[in-house]
Amino acid sequence: MTNEKEITYGVRFSEPALINLILNSLEAYSVLHKNKPKGKEIRTRLETFGHLFGHIVEIDEEHKIFHVDFVNTDTSSKQNTNSVSYNEHAALLKRDAVRSFWPSYQYLGDYHTHPYEHFKKVEEIKGFHLSPGDRKEFSSNNSFWKKVEHRLSLLISIGYMDRAGTREPQYIGKGYNCIEFTLGNYRLWLSAYYSYLKKGKLVFSEDESEQIYIDCPSLVGFFWDHAPFGRVRVTQRKTEYNGKD
Repeated sequence: MTNEKEITYGVRFSEPALINLILNSLEAYSVLHKNKPKGKEIRTRLETFGHLFGHIVEIDEEHKIFHVDFVNTDTSSKQNTNSVSYNEHAALLKRDAVRSFWPSYQYLGDYHTHPYEHFKKVEEIKGFHLSPGDRKEFSSNNSFWKKVEHRLSLLISIGYMDRAGTREPQYIGKGYNCIEFTLGNYRLWLSAYYSYLKKGKLVFSEDESEQIYIDCPSLVGFFWDHAPFGRVRVTQRKTEYNGKD
């Protein structure tokens, strides 16, 4: 949680963290929720909400990386098709438990999902961006998010396709903070936002901010180096790596 300045933020995931994000999103989207009352209310395509824990790597003063080590989904949140209400007590409990008994991990922030009936709707309205409601809720509960030291927010958007797709994972938008990928006939988008202080109030970064990027080798391969990297030089007698330092 910092004031806005020219800092670049990277986001990386452990393999279990990425798997949990995907599995939780798929379950909320397409498994019948038996705890929802029967009747007209839809019991699939529900939003879900959870928390991100990990550590921060400081490459230098202007480049930091959020490493998401594990993800925890709230079982006490109230889920609907177009909203999810989190429980502050659950967030505080989990933040304090991790800080007390697993101090190598930090509370990084939250994630939630945007479920859509069809993937074309996501593309049409850019549903892989935070909604005005998401931003309004975050702004209205500033004191809580400051208390837990919120830094990072992830959004998983999901829609079904008429048939299984083969499109390769790709970045969406002008920056690198949103990755589109396909699992069978599910189309998903993973978007990242950092939070910062603006006039004393915690706010989210812009939808296609170029100050935050997702580096996820599991989806897009090794895309770039985070710090200067030397080069290998080959002569007739040897092949040798020359470092940058």
